[in-house]
Amino acid sequence: MHDPPRLDGFAADSAKQLIANLYGLDDATRNRLSPAIRWYMRAHRHPAPDEELRIDTFLNYWIAFESLAMPNEDARSALDKLAAIHNCTRDEAREVFPIVRLQGLRSRILHYGEVHPHDHDLNQLMDALCLDVLMHLLDVLAQPRTTAYLDGSANRLITNMRRS
Repeated sequence: MHDPPRLDGFAADSAKQLIANLYGLDDATRNRLSPAIRWYMRAHRHPAPDEELRIDTFLNYWIAFESLAMPNEDARSALDKLAAIHNCTRDEAREVFPIVRLQGLRSRILHYGEVHPHDHDLNQLMDALCLDVLMHLLDVLAQPRTTAYLDGSANRLITNMRRS
């Protein structure tokens, strides 16, 4: 039996609004977001203390994020969404959020078999990115979790990674 999905700090009223807004979307958008939500929940159901399994958790988050924020597989669309969330420009979002480098990390893991010491903090960043973009797409008012990374700390999570 799996642990129930966690949405820490997610109020029941917000969940009700999220569900109502999801069902209010056109079929194509709802069909794109529904699997993304399942990938997001999969990342939550499989917390992994082992470094190698943390990479799997990262990949679950990445698939959810890419589905939510990059339907055209272009990092600019993700940066545009983050810029809208934080009322800044795409260039300002690019300085703060290492989306292109996260995409590169995903590629190196999947296509080249690279394994990196993987800090839990990176998965926390991915969680925040996923949830903020989901709330933005569903027009659910919530305090953005990615606000914690506006100080540039997300960049250090990638910079400190070394291939093992």
